[in-house]
Amino acid sequence: MPFLPELGGGATLPQVFCGPYDALPPTRPLFTDDVIFAPEKKALFQIVVLLDHARDIGGAVQDLADLKAEFEGDLSVGEATYIIAERLRDIEADVANKFATEAAFRIVFAEEYDVSTCPERPEPVGYDGARLRREVKAKYIIVRPDRFIFAACNTGKDLVNASKSLVEMLSGV
Repeated sequence: MPFLPELGGGATLPQVFCGPYDALPPTRPLFTDDVIFAPEKKALFQIVVLLDHARDIGGAVQDLADLKAEFEGDLSVGEATYIIAERLRDIEADVANKFATEAAFRIVFAEEYDVSTCPERPEPVGYDGARLRREVKAKYIIVRPDRFIFAACNTGKDLVNASKSLVEMLSGV
């Protein structure tokens, strides 16, 4: 499958634990792959919006609005997943409620992982929740169905251009 090396494509998307953003404290941890590629999602490629703070969701939603309907099908703005790399200790409850959305998830860091909420999983020895943010230095990520990065973009404009390239590559233009 194709990828855009000039936009950070070709690397695998690290998988970490996450939970719904508005679940304070976090409930049963989920894998980021499971929320990005949830069974109800239909698009072949998925958009991941990787943010440092929930307050940045509004700007990201605006950037995604710039993607035209022509990209719908293999890529769906409506299926975008927002992953927020904000530690539990840094979240204010009123902010969490303001920015809560079904598509917003927060990384669960090692110090927040509670084995009691998920007794069938072992203690996460060597787990590093910061790995995703450290390895993917982009805000918008187009992820292929094999969990490889097609493109990693820092601006809405780059995301639009990467989306155009995706459509061209898939249509053979």
